[in-house]
Amino acid sequence: MNQLLKTSIAILPAVALTFAAPGLAQTSFGDTTMVEAEAASARDVFAADLNGDGIVDLLTASRADDTIAWYENLGGGVFSPRNVINANADGAQWVEAADFDNDGDLDVVSASALDDTVAWYENLGGGQFGPAVVLTDTADSARSVHAVDLDGDADLDLVAASAMDNTIAWFENLGGGSFGPRIPIATDCEGAISVYTADLNGDGFEEIIAGSFIDDTVAWWRNFGGGTFGPKQVITTEADGVLSIFPTDVDGDFRVDVLVASSWDDRLAWYKNLGGGSFDAPAYIATDLDGPGSAYTADLDNDGDADVIALGRADNRVAWFENLGGGAFSGANVISDEALNGRAVFAADLDGDLDIDVISASAGDNKIAWYQNLLNQLDCNANGISDAIERELDPTLDLDADGILDECEVIGTSYCSDGLENSIGASANIGMLGSPKVADEDLSITARDLPPHSAGFFFVSRTRVFHPFPPNCQGVLCVGGSIGRGVGGGILTSGAAGTFSGTVDLAAMTQPTGPVAVQPGETWYFQAWYRDMNPTITSNLTDAVFVTFQ
Repeated sequence: MNQLLKTSIAILPAVALTFAAPGLAQTSFGDTTMVEAEAASARDVFAADLNGDGIVDLLTASRADDTIAWYENLGGGVFSPRNVINANADGAQWVEAADFDNDGDLDVVSASALDDTVAWYENLGGGQFGPAVVLTDTADSARSVHAVDLDGDADLDLVAASAMDNTIAWFENLGGGSFGPRIPIATDCEGAISVYTADLNGDGFEEIIAGSFIDDTVAWWRNFGGGTFGPKQVITTEADGVLSIFPTDVDGDFRVDVLVASSWDDRLAWYKNLGGGSFDAPAYIATDLDGPGSAYTADLDNDGDADVIALGRADNRVAWFENLGGGAFSGANVISDEALNGRAVFAADLDGDLDIDVISASAGDNKIAWYQNLLNQLDCNANGISDAIERELDPTLDLDADGILDECEVIGTSYCSDGLENSIGASANIGMLGSPKVADEDLSITARDLPPHSAGFFFVSRTRVFHPFPPNCQGVLCVGGSIGRGVGGGILTSGAAGTFSGTVDLAAMTQPTGPVAVQPGETWYFQAWYRDMNPTITSNLTDAVFVTFQ
């Protein structure tokens, strides 16, 4: 046997330092891509294919210049200059797209606060829009409007929130884009600001959900069909300064829950639908976004559940929170901290790469911007094929279905302090990729930050120790007891890159008495030894990793 593998090292009792495991979120986002820098006091952004070319465009509302505008997506997330739809929407606040005249293209609807107006604009084709068709100019401080078929007649009606008259009202679509008068549903929503619809009780009708920021209330009204609505049913009166609501199934139980962003208590929360339209107490996603002003959901990491996107108006952050399942969320994954006084977030695939990008509108810097989701750009094994495509072609490459190729999945927990820096001024470390499940037989190990062209080997045991500077070594020995040397390939060399790697055979783990099969429930400890010249011939050790197998 090679003399390196015969090296005998004394053992002392175990003392170890444990380090936190890597974060869960694997999706990352690119830098800010500017669409518009002169949307004066930008208030809202919406994504839809407005010109029928199969690519998602952007639609915006900006308050200080009274403008409703759209930006053509020229492909790959490159946008045209601003195309103005209306430059006289006084205090433009909200914008949305839907087909109101049933002609197959998407029209536009807006709410503007300073002229108390809800209006729609017919899509004439080719990116051209007709003049404003005013549905009302008496919605005192109109703040939001949403398109939905409320009366079950197969055309899209409208529901709107207006803050100064505390009103939630609806407008019946009479056909062909003609609308009936404003019909109040409630007039006791103090500071009504956000309105959406969803089937909350499973009866097939879209209920109305609204948030009002003066009375801190989120409430809903049952839709009985035919334009008849029940009384107000309160979800909460403690959403302090609520600015945004959004209905979505947060916990995957096939009931629509309600997401709420409240700015005065800095809380982003969701309310679980218990069935029949009853709701649980708030479950907080974040309490440290400074003045959250908008929230939206989309599956950003392509794992089948609704992640949350939100912004802080006062701390200028755009962030997303990974849905971990069962209503639990990760901490904030900050996409940008440069959306000055952010007012709206939205999500859509803008660059056609089959993942969901994020869009923001910020009033303090007059910007409309988007952030590329790099999920389908990831190529963790550098084979020239995106990880998303590899998973699609061969699901067995991600056996635990967590969205990460098993060969690239970091497993195990680092422990043990570093020894002396090696001859390149680094503390070498090891990492493990693959699956902790014995049955998967998928585990690799890599040592990094080694001196170039250095010889070494991995070793393993079921005993953890702490032995600083064993004989002829400048490192800390962290693996003891019955040590198996040469696991993953025997003697290895680091090459010019200063790394070496091996594949761990879980069915034949190296041990002094012969190979053994790793069993579920066992914990094994791994480390690497390597030669160095520091300043004369010596050796050193990496940190260590332990894995509890399943």
